[in-house]
Amino acid sequence: MKIKHSILVITYNQADLIPYCLDSLLNQGVKPYEVVICDDCSTDNTYEVLQKYKESYPDLIKVYRNEPNLGVFDNINKIKKLATGDFINFVSGDDMLPAGVLEKYSKFIEEKKLDCTEPFVIYSDCLILNPDGTTRRISNQKVMEKYDVFESTALNCLWGWDTGISRGLLDCMLPMETGIGYQADLLWHFDKAVKAKWHFYIPMDGYIYRANVGVTAKTKLREHYESKKKVVAKIYERYSDRISPKIRSYFNFDEALNAYALNPGISKYCRLVKCYFTACPFRPNNIYKGKIGVIVPYWIKKLVRRIL
Repeated sequence: MKIKHSILVITYNQADLIPYCLDSLLNQGVKPYEVVICDDCSTDNTYEVLQKYKESYPDLIKVYRNEPNLGVFDNINKIKKLATGDFINFVSGDDMLPAGVLEKYSKFIEEKKLDCTEPFVIYSDCLILNPDGTTRRISNQKVMEKYDVFESTALNCLWGWDTGISRGLLDCMLPMETGIGYQADLLWHFDKAVKAKWHFYIPMDGYIYRANVGVTAKTKLREHYESKKKVVAKIYERYSDRISPKIRSYFNFDEALNAYALNPGISKYCRLVKCYFTACPFRPNNIYKGKIGVIVPYWIKKLVRRIL
């Protein structure tokens, strides 16, 4: 059976980057069944760029424009309802898919004789594209081989968007939470981990993420902090039976780190150090693994910056 790939693209004010995204989708060896794009009321000429692509690929590209701006997560909630294919990938308008990804997804699904009406997710690896053009790879192989998917999601060891999901999984997942800030996508990844009946992994680069470009990269620390607290509260509420001591200690460390960064003080620093060593050792892919510098006192970091 030929797999129908739905690529869902959300975009806002990305006129200069969206062509790179769309070209990466259109140049796949296995062509997507549909590329659905939701422009969130961009104020630049993003929508005009999209219309030109639609004119060139009228049977493939479907373009929608929100009036007014919905915000990232309402835009995702809208676009997920528009997918009509068997296997779905979400792509931000400033990111890309590497060449050959859809072909490898199709081959894997066919070889495993997977039914896309059943809930499953396929993880891969991710390439981080830095502003200077250099790249680094985040591999999920060790994580998928050794650890529980839910716990790995909680410990920030599984990259979020380098996944493809079946139609069956998309249909049973909860909508994105709105009103809790830019960490809300973490809930989506937990829901994906819980609702999927099977979790697979393909050793390939499945996504290209542009670092320091998106909306969340420009969000201030306090906004991230307040959002993360709300998200963690929701996680405890929804998945209380799945919260292991390891997850609890990591959440405590993450909260202590952000609290100290926002308002440095002796008591907060002492709590940070305690939570750090309780949460150790950090697992593969976690950004704090091997970085004891995160517990260097703020005043020392400030002094070093002045000297340098």
